[in-house]
Amino acid sequence: MRADTQAQRAQEPGGDPRREVRLDGPVVVVADGARPDAEALALLAGRERWRLVEASGADAARRATSLRRASLVAVVTDDPRFAVEVTRAMCRACDAPVIVLGDLDPMVRVRVLTDGADLALPTGLDPSALGAQIIALLRRVSDTWEPTVRYLSAAELHVDLWARTCLLDGAELALSPTEFRLLVYLMHHPHRALPRLRIVRTLWGNAGGPGDTNALRIQISRLRHKITAAGRPTPLIRAVRGVGYEFTENVLEMGDDVGGGAARPTSLTSLTMPRTVLDVARRLPRASQTAAAEFLTTTLVTSAACDAAAIFRRGGGHMHLVAERGNTARWRELMAGGVPLRSSFAQVHAFETNQPTQIADIVGGAHGYRETTRALAADGFHSCLFVPIFNGPTAWGGLGLASRSRRPLDPAVTTFGVAIAAMFSLVIRPASDLAG
Repeated sequence: MRADTQAQRAQEPGGDPRREVRLDGPVVVVADGARPDAEALALLAGRERWRLVEASGADAARRATSLRRASLVAVVTDDPRFAVEVTRAMCRACDAPVIVLGDLDPMVRVRVLTDGADLALPTGLDPSALGAQIIALLRRVSDTWEPTVRYLSAAELHVDLWARTCLLDGAELALSPTEFRLLVYLMHHPHRALPRLRIVRTLWGNAGGPGDTNALRIQISRLRHKITAAGRPTPLIRAVRGVGYEFTENVLEMGDDVGGGAARPTSLTSLTMPRTVLDVARRLPRASQTAAAEFLTTTLVTSAACDAAAIFRRGGGHMHLVAERGNTARWRELMAGGVPLRSSFAQVHAFETNQPTQIADIVGGAHGYRETTRALAADGFHSCLFVPIFNGPTAWGGLGLASRSRRPLDPAVTTFGVAIAAMFSLVIRPASDLAG
């Protein structure tokens, strides 16, 4: 690279590669009007490839951060009351760093810092200086997250990996350390017949002699007894003759809660849905399936729940795109004319199991969904969620969410995606069915 080009990049917000900070959540800008500082933030976000979400006030910002964990909140205003109100609200609502930008009295800057803001900067800073201040803050707070999963959810069973607890129909189970490790290992590999020797070597590090496989059989028997819900027709763990054992249900892998608390979900439907869901349902167009699909996919992306969304319908052995938002031209070309219903698509797996399918990181490839990886990984996507959309007992089609974050989608986003799919199912159902 030429020296003058390097110097030019060093003068641009985020241009110096030594200052690069990767953010897995959006940057939420709360402004009370069009302002140069907000434009400078947008320029910085564009150069650094950060996801930018605009909010007009505290309520809109709270909704954005309730759907997806934010990496940074920027309050841009010259109004002291607006600055104090939004700063207080955001410091209570999320744990992202908060900065305040504006032509504010020094005492107001002191007040917002006292209320929890991490930076309070005057308006009109040089873009490179503004970018350097923000990136330095993000480095200090270590805002780049590792790709971690906290919850595993399958049917009536829910596991909290951090708290090392397991709930069955909302009641906590008393699992031994070995039983817990065994359950987690099986849930990480659902619908696969795992050989006995592989399980033994993974859990105990032994060679897998007759005594070890017998100990595994005893542990499996105890675990199956504990996790069997009343009235369940099929076991969650089944023995595969001549091979080993298989976890039989679809497993959702979810990140930690947006608020960072120790909440333990008992089911997807029992999680508290953001108020955004009610707003979406009220404004959902019902005259046309295409209009409804376009509205819902746009809502998912603009609300910061994900970076891209799409709704497909099934027909003639293919998936046909109905509407999408946030995907690239390359992806749209791949989807043109429909794609075959093959098991190498994660969305097809959601159809076959009639349950949501979530992938913590599509780039890893260990899940076996080669076509989904080919369609999304090249565009920088990582975590994905695929939800079937029902018309009666069968899957009419599906909803897909994709995020460029390396963190798995958290429970709030997962619940929001399931709710969106349910809303669309009401649009495609005949009026006679709804009346009945």
